[in-house]
Amino acid sequence: MFSNLSFAKKILLGVMSVVFLSFLVTTLLVLNKSFTSTEYLSKKYIKEVATVNAYKVKEDATRAITASFSLASAIEAALNSGHYSEDSIQKFMRNLLDKNPYALGVWIGLEPNVLFPIDKSRVKEKAYNAEGKFAPYIVKSKGNIIVEPGSTGKKEDKPWIMGPYNSGKEFITDPYIYPVDGVDVLMTTVSVPVYHEGEFVGAVGMDFELSSISKEIEKIKVKQTGYAALLTQSGMIIGHPAKTIIGKKIQEISKDKNDIEAPNKIKDSKAFEFESISLKDNITSYNYVEPFEIGNTDVNWGLAIVVPVNEYLADATAIKWFSIISGLIGFLIVAIVLYLNTRVLGRNLDSISNGLTSFFDYLNKETSTSNKIEIKANDEFGKMADLINNNIESIEKGLKEDEKTVNEVLKVVDRIKNGHIDTKITSKANNPELVQLSNNFNDMLSVLMGKVGTDLNKISKVLEDFSKYNFTTKIEGANAEIDKAINALGDEISGLLKDSLNIGLTLDKASDQLIENVNILNTSSNETAASLEETAAALEEITSTIVNNTENVSQMSLSAQAVSESAKQGQELAKNTTSAMDDITEQVTLINEAISVIDQIAFQTNILSLNAAVEAATAGEAGKGFAVVAQEVRNLA
Repeated sequence: MFSNLSFAKKILLGVMSVVFLSFLVTTLLVLNKSFTSTEYLSKKYIKEVATVNAYKVKEDATRAITASFSLASAIEAALNSGHYSEDSIQKFMRNLLDKNPYALGVWIGLEPNVLFPIDKSRVKEKAYNAEGKFAPYIVKSKGNIIVEPGSTGKKEDKPWIMGPYNSGKEFITDPYIYPVDGVDVLMTTVSVPVYHEGEFVGAVGMDFELSSISKEIEKIKVKQTGYAALLTQSGMIIGHPAKTIIGKKIQEISKDKNDIEAPNKIKDSKAFEFESISLKDNITSYNYVEPFEIGNTDVNWGLAIVVPVNEYLADATAIKWFSIISGLIGFLIVAIVLYLNTRVLGRNLDSISNGLTSFFDYLNKETSTSNKIEIKANDEFGKMADLINNNIESIEKGLKEDEKTVNEVLKVVDRIKNGHIDTKITSKANNPELVQLSNNFNDMLSVLMGKVGTDLNKISKVLEDFSKYNFTTKIEGANAEIDKAINALGDEISGLLKDSLNIGLTLDKASDQLIENVNILNTSSNETAASLEETAAALEEITSTIVNNTENVSQMSLSAQAVSESAKQGQELAKNTTSAMDDITEQVTLINEAISVIDQIAFQTNILSLNAAVEAATAGEAGKGFAVVAQEVRNLA
């Protein structure tokens, strides 16, 4: 089937195949690189959102721990100095509570008789519990700050006391629901140990609500419908757009294996990602969880960002389709340009083919004239058409000259057949062999005229008279050898007839032999004319073969040049695409390094503010100004 196509269609099909493969390979490379890069950037954005917001939540919890450390430091400083009062302690606790918007209450839980002796007579006072121990619980209630008595019982029954006692460091409880002003509030408790003279004497801490944190988590929006969720390492949901599931364990609301295993992975304190399928709407979502430790409590929470796969891959999908459509459009443009060029090429080839066909018909004597190739262009086809036309004109002119010579030869032969040898070929042939043949033919006629004479009819007439025994007839103006010999022969015969009959008979035989020689001469002339016709036919076949070979070589050269240029263009496009992808990767790496440096600076600044707060608490009243500076530094962090 391919062999039946025209040359222009073969070139079009070949070039289109190369271009299509080039576009296909380039599009696949760009598609793969751009899709992977965009997917990476989308995931990176989700991870950055999770990291930033996880740091904010961690910072809120750290404030409560820092405030608890400030209270513990103040209590330890008061115990060491021995200068303290109930009012100064409660005032310090009120001040801590007022400056922490997330805090619900601040409490002191020390061993009996550490600050003040147990006095059951003071049970009804708000700062004393039912056992008569000074255990104030400063709490926010209906927009005011009030004092309530702390809890009673053994410390072994209080995890917020036993936690710091066992670990010797800060402690945070698992979130729980507690009624505040008649409303159930999700909260957690942070506590730190208090030491005096190297002995554990109790713990102080702060209760802070998680509803404010839940509201901040609820505000986080990623893409169109993506959201954030905050989980503890036990699986409790602290923050989520769906308020009905806050305070519940994830194991209770999800059957997805990856969701159920998330709390265990949060304990490992390593970020992880997975895909989950929603039972409600059967949507596959991408989940990224950023675990973080609350202070130095060995308790981890995890901030999860959940985004439907079709949303976080929307940009990558758009780039994928853009690459595919761009590749198709580019291919169509190239295909149209190639089609138009090959169409022009086909018309030019048809013009050349028709011109050559007309010329070959002329050579084969099927037509009397040949048509010129009509290509009005200055390109290679125009030059080739001019060259072919010039050669056709030259060959046609030569053939006409040769034809004229051959016709003249035929006339000369006819004249010779009629006995007239006094003639020559005067036409100038174009073919060298035909010129040489004409010259040889003229030389032969000159020899014949020198040997035989110019008019065989005169010889025949004299010989005819001789046959009638009339030996008195002469050849007038005899210059040739035979003419002279015949005249001399007539004279001799006339003399010899007188002498002897035998000589007459001999002369008769000689005359017969002379006639036979003349016949042989006529036969040789006919054979020479036939050979001349065969030579002209062979010349036509040689000319046709040379023209065909020249045409085929020109066509092969043009095809090779077009294929080479297409291959070079495909290679250059692939090289530019690879270079652009390397530049994008380098810029993304620099952005990651910048974020890492900013995070380290913020962490160091926060540590400095924590130390400043501890020093301010230790300084007491004199350190208030320093405490304000410490708070501003912490805000800066």
